[in-house]
Amino acid sequence: ANYFLTLLLSVLPLSVVGREHGQASFNAASVGFFLISAVVWYPVQGMLFAVDTLCSHEFGRDKLSDGMGLILQRGLLVAWAALAIILAPLYLNLEAILSFFYEPRTAKLAAEFLVYCPLYLFSVTTFTAFMKFVSNQMLPSIPLVATAAGVAITPIIQKSLSKWGLRYVMLGMGIATFFQLMVVVSLTFSIQRMRKTFGSIRLFEALCWPDMKTFLKIAIPSSVFVAAEAGAFDATILLAATVGDEVGSAWSSLMNTEFLLVSLANGLSVASCAKVGSAVGSNQPVNVRTYAVAALLGAVGWSIFVNVPVILFYFDHMMAFFGASAEQIGGVKYIFLFTQLFESLEYTCQGIFSGANAYHLGTPLF
Repeated sequence: ANYFLTLLLSVLPLSVVGREHGQASFNAASVGFFLISAVVWYPVQGMLFAVDTLCSHEFGRDKLSDGMGLILQRGLLVAWAALAIILAPLYLNLEAILSFFYEPRTAKLAAEFLVYCPLYLFSVTTFTAFMKFVSNQMLPSIPLVATAAGVAITPIIQKSLSKWGLRYVMLGMGIATFFQLMVVVSLTFSIQRMRKTFGSIRLFEALCWPDMKTFLKIAIPSSVFVAAEAGAFDATILLAATVGDEVGSAWSSLMNTEFLLVSLANGLSVASCAKVGSAVGSNQPVNVRTYAVAALLGAVGWSIFVNVPVILFYFDHMMAFFGASAEQIGGVKYIFLFTQLFESLEYTCQGIFSGANAYHLGTPLF
């Protein structure tokens, strides 16, 4: 549920663009959003999987250890630094870079859409770090409430801002994401156990090189792992957009729909990481296998018994949500019967590898 709501924070604004601003704007907004996702957000998100791995292991060893708070602070410093390093050159040369691949109109609209993307990226990065901190302590309800709050205000914000232009759609996304960040931080520190496991602010200790080196040994391979797996799908959207507005907007609609369908697998990824990592930390190898198999069976079951009927009977309605028509899609939905299953398994394996600190297995595969 948490990942489904998280996806809605981007899907809802993009759907507004598709329905109210037309194919050209939707194609450009998709180019902008999936460009920063593939080039900036996925590598940063992957680095935060080190927080998953280390926090889950620490929780397995000692459920009240303030070492988890130190891991969170180290993760935030690494993620913020990576975000600044990757985003700065891209942001300062957006239109020039986009013009190299796309026609001038699409490049200009995409660059306009991304004017306020730093607010969105900072908020979603910090929120994700806190989400991993609390989820690996078996409190997924905290980010769920925060994300629900962000989704709840999204239609109100977009109704007020989207009419002023594409850049304000992204501003609305940034405001909603920052709001959910404030909610998750407030809820986290309202719980005594969370305050204990966070401890004090220890930024200089978080920069201690031996511990930072250990963190980076996990963070860098996981960054490559996530960027390769998730970025491959976004790359297809960016390539389709070079063909034209109609093809680009139709393919973006398809991909956004598939992301919604596999949202449970994203949740299974987090859950399997937390449970597998906790079992590793408490030295329970039998439970590691049990949790991994249960997560994989859950992904297969959901894909077959829920996603397949949805695709067969409601796929055209989901396309219309983004302003796409059945004529544009053709028979592609039947291919999605298989791709959504494979992607669900990929996300679930991502969580299992993260909890087991086995990125060396997943990175070459993806």
